[in-house]
Amino acid sequence: MTRKNLIVVRSLALSTALAVLGLTAAPVWARPGTPNGEASWSPAPGTVAVRWQNTANEGHIVFDIEGQTDASVANWTPGNVGMGSIVTYTFTGLQPGRHCFRIWSRVGAQGLRSDQPSAFTCANVGTPASYAVNHGPTSAPTTTPTPAPTPVKPCKGLVCGGSGGLTSRRN
Repeated sequence: MTRKNLIVVRSLALSTALAVLGLTAAPVWARPGTPNGEASWSPAPGTVAVRWQNTANEGHIVFDIEGQTDASVANWTPGNVGMGSIVTYTFTGLQPGRHCFRIWSRVGAQGLRSDQPSAFTCANVGTPASYAVNHGPTSAPTTTPTPAPTPVKPCKGLVCGGSGGLTSRRN
């Protein structure tokens, strides 16, 4: 048996052994991209919004959102999201405290998972009273009209005037 044939036989033996154990030896390049740009915040009591950028382009992508200490969500389908899309998932019913999540991408519900998860992103959930103090009233904020800017006088030759214009004359 040649050296090349021996390598092929060993590779097939490893693949068969992994398949028997229910594992796959898919190369990293065949897996969907790792979500990145992750961020999280708490917009309301008991709520954490988790946002990330989809880096996968393999077709029907679903996401697994893994809670560090909270319940996780598997095979969440946000709809038709393309590569580069910003995706947001909102957790509700959370207790006050620090909540951390990371995201995996997957090709379909039973498909290959990204080689790596995103980094953990964390948000602090406060009490309902803390939101009233820190986030202000729930009604829309009022705005004060901005005065119109001072018009700029047009230039004539090398003589200009007005705000930001040349104000000296060349002799």
